[in-house]
This record gives sequence, C-alpha cells and structure tokens, in this order.
Amino acid sequence: MTASAVFQPGRVLVTAWRVWLRNAYVFVPLALLVDMPWRQYVSQQLTQPVLQAWGPRSYALIELVSAVGSVVVQVLVVSGSLAVLAGRSVGSGGGFPAGAAALPRSVIVGLAALCPASGVAWLSQWASADLWVAASIISGLIGWWVTLALWVAVPVAVVEGRRFPSALTRSWLLTRGARWRLLALAIVLVLLRFGASYVPMDDLWSWGVWATIGSFGAVLVASSYVELRRAAEGYTTSELDAIFG
Repeated sequence: MTASAVFQPGRVLVTAWRVWLRNAYVFVPLALLVDMPWRQYVSQQLTQPVLQAWGPRSYALIELVSAVGSVVVQVLVVSGSLAVLAGRSVGSGGGFPAGAAALPRSVIVGLAALCPASGVAWLSQWASADLWVAASIISGLIGWWVTLALWVAVPVAVVEGRRFPSALTRSWLLTRGARWRLLALAIVLVLLRFGASYVPMDDLWSWGVWATIGSFGAVLVASSYVELRRAAEGYTTSELDAIFG
C-alpha cells in the first residue's frame, strides 16, 4: 500500500457526517420505525421468557436477536449512503430499492458478522469466578478485533452481491492493514453510545437519540467501505456510480 493509498479515518468521518447531515430526515425516522420498536418488543416480550428458560448465559443470544432491527436499518442506510456517494439520491434505484432487494443476504451477513463477538462474550461467561476478569478482558479484545475485521461486511453484501461466508472473507481482506485506523472510528461510536447510555429508553426523545447514533454508524460503515476500496484498489466514486447505473 503506497503512502497515497492509506486508509484515512478523518476523511471517512467528515464524509459520513456530510452524508448523514443531508439525509438525516430520512435515516433517523427509518431507524425509529424499524430498529427501536423491534428492540422494544424483544425487551418486553422475549427477554424474560428466554432468561427464565435458559438462564443468564442466554443474554448474548438476546442481544443478537435484538440486533436484527439495527442490521435491517444498516442495510438500508448503507445502500442509501452509497447511492449519495455515487451522486444519486437515497431513493434512487441504487439506494433504498437496491438495499431492499439485498436484504435477505445482507441481513444474514450482518448477523453473522456479529456472531463471533457475541460467541466470544458468551464463552467468557463460563469462566470460573477466579478467571472471570481475565476472560472478560481477553474476550473483549478478541471481540473488538473481529468486529473491526468484519466492519464492512454489510456494504460488501450490498454492493458486491456476496453472500455468507464470502462477504465476511472479503471484509476481512479489505480491512487488513487498516484495523488500527478503523479503531478510531469505532471509538467515536463508542463515545456517542456511552453518552446516550445516560438517556433512559422510555420515550420518543430517547429513541430519537439512539436512532440518530445508529443511523450515523451505518453511514460511517458505508463511507469506510468506499475509503477502504480506494486505499486498497484505487476505487473511485465514478466506479461506484457505474454500479448503480
């Protein structure tokens, strides 16, 4: 990778902010209508029965089920963001319609990308009390590293038409050599979510805060994908436009 082809998280962050700001009026309501009601349903209807049936160690499974709505939103927002980056609108043929058409394979890929981190966290719960702290730290580090490696699995599924497990392999290759820089973007999202954690999830205002962060995170992933391909393959927005042509 040459000096002129280094993944630049700063550029990704600025691009994502501009794309999100121009289209927040679509992205945020989408998250409000899809992700937040689903999480509410899982919290109120599924969590207690699952915990009672399978015990506290089933919490990782509950978290994965809760993520279904956010993955659906991510697929749609990613497709809309990529269309905007290609000079089109979120509702153009390459925007939301393309994302909707790609939902079956992309949701499977998105959930599969979450499974390794969830699985590692689940395994750490089986550690003895003496090893719990060390197991939690190790599982956290592994989970973060896998998350960064699979950071762009959903855009790969949307744009390149790849399915599981090919999309995960492609993301792993694209992010190789750039994961420490991707960590900077992940930290931005963590800080935003940390701040939002102090907002109780009991009214529309709090839902709006989380929908804002979730939709921005999806735009950040889409922008990361374009920048990773630019750095690794000399990808241009004109080539992105050709995909949506």
